[in-house]
Amino acid sequence: MRETKGMIRIVRFAVAAAFFALAAPSAVFAATLQENLNDLVENHKRIKAALHDVEAAREQIPIATGGWYPDLDITAHYGYEKQIKGQGTKNTHLPSRELDLTLTQLLWDFDSTNQAINIAELGLKQSLAILVATR
Repeated sequence: MRETKGMIRIVRFAVAAAFFALAAPSAVFAATLQENLNDLVENHKRIKAALHDVEAAREQIPIATGGWYPDLDITAHYGYEKQIKGQGTKNTHLPSRELDLTLTQLLWDFDSTNQAINIAELGLKQSLAILVATR
């Protein structure tokens, strides 16, 4: 009997402690609706994703414009070549070196590069519109 009375006291004490912990005043701050909305617009994940999409679309324009710039390709190798010939001829030993430079310039591609630039600019406009709609 004593054990049940002791258990009842412990349960009553735990319930009272939980009630006072929940009913105690906590630190409350008052923020206006406008402040909450401004914070939401700046920190929401969809807004941040739309901002990153705008940055990526902005970087596509110089990439597309780069189609009109010349290309320089460099190929080089260095090594030692040993050829073992058949009977009656001497084997050869020589260092092998090669350096190739190729410079190419696009003259005309039937307006393909210009259209790629236009598509990149339209992609930027689209991502800006999506950002505005998301906000």
